[in-house]
Amino acid sequence: MKIFKSFKDIAYRLKCMARALRRGCGVGVRPANGRSFKTGFKPGIKPARVLSSLTSFLMYPPLVHLPARRHFVAISIEHGIASSCVARGSRKKVEILKKSTFKGTENQFPTPEEVASLANLVTEKMAKTKLKVLLSVPKDWCIIKNTALPIVTADNLSSVLAYEMDNLTPFAADDVYYDYDVIKREGETINVAVYVVKKKNVMPYITALEDNGYKISELTLNSLSLLRLVEWKLDGKPNTLVANLMPTKTELLVASHGTLTMSVNLRPETGLQISSCIEGSGEDYNVVFNVDPSKAEQIHEIPVPPSCLVSDVSDMKFPLKEPLPYDFRVSMGSVVGEISKGRKKIDLLSLGKETKPGIPLFLTALLVLVILSIFTVSLYFPMWTDEKSLMVLDKQIKDLKPEVERLKGLQAQSRKMAADIAVLNTFNNKRNLTLEMIKELSNILPLDTWVARLVITDKDITLEGYAANASSLLAIIENSKYFKDVSISQTTFKDQRLNKERFQIKAGFK
Repeated sequence: MKIFKSFKDIAYRLKCMARALRRGCGVGVRPANGRSFKTGFKPGIKPARVLSSLTSFLMYPPLVHLPARRHFVAISIEHGIASSCVARGSRKKVEILKKSTFKGTENQFPTPEEVASLANLVTEKMAKTKLKVLLSVPKDWCIIKNTALPIVTADNLSSVLAYEMDNLTPFAADDVYYDYDVIKREGETINVAVYVVKKKNVMPYITALEDNGYKISELTLNSLSLLRLVEWKLDGKPNTLVANLMPTKTELLVASHGTLTMSVNLRPETGLQISSCIEGSGEDYNVVFNVDPSKAEQIHEIPVPPSCLVSDVSDMKFPLKEPLPYDFRVSMGSVVGEISKGRKKIDLLSLGKETKPGIPLFLTALLVLVILSIFTVSLYFPMWTDEKSLMVLDKQIKDLKPEVERLKGLQAQSRKMAADIAVLNTFNNKRNLTLEMIKELSNILPLDTWVARLVITDKDITLEGYAANASSLLAIIENSKYFKDVSISQTTFKDQRLNKERFQIKAGFK
């Protein structure tokens, strides 16, 4: 189921990114009171907004929905009492480690110093820096205002509410802490509930706690904390009505679709007012009673329409090891609101700005390690594969080396044989030509001429011998089909013994 929720969030971020890409621009709007204000949109493409949506999607931590056990210090302030508890756990299971209350004057709120002392008492011997401090303040300090705004302000509600704060409340935006929750969207209108508390009422408590080493992580309302506790186990109709019967007063909380829309203190005729609220709305409610033990009998005197589902907080089975006392239900509710998913966390210190979940350090380190591993593998894997290929090739070469040597020997023998054959062919060709020349000379030379010496080279032929008329031989040899450039190379002289002329004739080849 956690993985499915992560997929849903990724799909939602994709949808938001696509919407940012489609719009990229906005228009000015004018509220019902006639005052104009800017929504924060300007005509044209907004690269920063598109880049923000893209970065939000790409850097989305997929493990954000997995259960994480955290430690909380929840402090609630009310008339005559302050309660605090240290809780540990996740959405599935919560464990209260330590709890305590401070009871003071009935019609006065505990002082900042008393609240800080109570926090020190419950966190004794604990590391304060590792605790998430949740401060819940009474409804008496808060104003809840429901308003309707143009739908185009949905992405910039924080700035819009700050601009309209003096119209919605008697205070300026700089004088208050505030946050909002969306009730519903109808066509071109978005209905929101705005929660406002004056800074001067809560700053002394924040300062006192910070002076004692506590850093406030979240500032919320007792009414919201009680509503979150009820919703933790409540199923049924979309509208909820919580009657909180306290020792000195009765508080009525009305929620629509999980959003606190009204919180009022009732007059003594509590039962009639609750009944009239339900009947006047024309809707059915989940009616929940949170009753102080001292007023347990009054619950039976409150008439509730039969169409409503009625339950008591004391009868709800929360995933705790022990029953949850009345005095700690509000402080425990602030813890439930912090660990619950699916609902907007109301933190008045945020001034309406939603904080996006950061990427866990462990996940960041893991992603960096994976990226470095992939980079290292991509860098060295080709080298490793090349080295393996070279090793295979070396082995193959080594295996084929004897065969290669044998082939080289055969090639050398083949070249030698080819050279020998060429020599023989040349010799045969020359031999045949020589025989032809000798035959030609035998045919053309006169019968009284005889050759004593015959020298044949690649370029010419030399004849030495005796003839009756050596000069006549020049024309005979010149007319042959084999010879040209016939000449006498040495002086011809007559041999007296043979009565013939001795000659030496040289001729080239045609």
